[in-house]
Amino acid sequence: MDHLDDDLRELFTSDRLDVAVRADAEEIIVSGARRVRRRRIVAATASGALGVVVAVVAGFVLAGGTPDAMPPATSTTTRPPAASSIEVSSLPTQSTAEAPPLTTTPTTTIPPKAPPTKTRTSEPGPPDLNYLVLGPTGLRSVRLGQTLEEAQATGMLGIVTSTTAGGCEVYQLISDDRVAGFVYISGTVQEISADPAQTPQGVGPGWTLAQVKKVYPDIDEQAVTEKGEAVVPVPGNPSAVFRLGIPSGEVTSVSLEVTNSSCWS
Repeated sequence: MDHLDDDLRELFTSDRLDVAVRADAEEIIVSGARRVRRRRIVAATASGALGVVVAVVAGFVLAGGTPDAMPPATSTTTRPPAASSIEVSSLPTQSTAEAPPLTTTPTTTIPPKAPPTKTRTSEPGPPDLNYLVLGPTGLRSVRLGQTLEEAQATGMLGIVTSTTAGGCEVYQLISDDRVAGFVYISGTVQEISADPAQTPQGVGPGWTLAQVKKVYPDIDEQAVTEKGEAVVPVPGNPSAVFRLGIPSGEVTSVSLEVTNSSCWS
């Protein structure tokens, strides 16, 4: 027993048991204690909040409600705002006033014009002639009612070719150095015919009876049917008529003569 005591004393007094203590040992111990304390506080707070939520849910279920209708749980932990946060009230607010409705000027839609319709006619237009113009009183310098001497003085009379049944002498009509027709003289010029020729209204060879009738509505269609020719009044000369040869419904010749000429009687 005495040996045991001696051994223990020697052990506790040995230099091998000496441990060096750090200078900041006290601060390290205090910091560790603080961390342990904070963890315990957070755990206690969380367990308390969870208990509150569980209690509220249990009470709501017992009351016959559904969890979806529960009001949101509010956290009891408050956190200070970050240093960079901005007060909501300090932000500029956008005006909620509605902008005035955009008014547009109504436009009137004008339908496009329809292209003009062409009226089809059963009768084509008459030919546009470029012949010697006969009428209303003569052809160039030769005139109805001139004496033989006056007609010869024009230089447009040629030789006598024949005599008509009514006693009129038939002279050649010279125009542009060629025989262009005939002049019928019985004391005075009774009739002038040219080939080809047209009236001042444009009627001449190639015109149909229907086309002629539009220009000279007084034409005797029965005479055309029976004789192949007809006379019509001369516009601008009541003392003369046009004799139109229309043997087959189309004009072939034009003559200008005094009314009631005796050359063919």
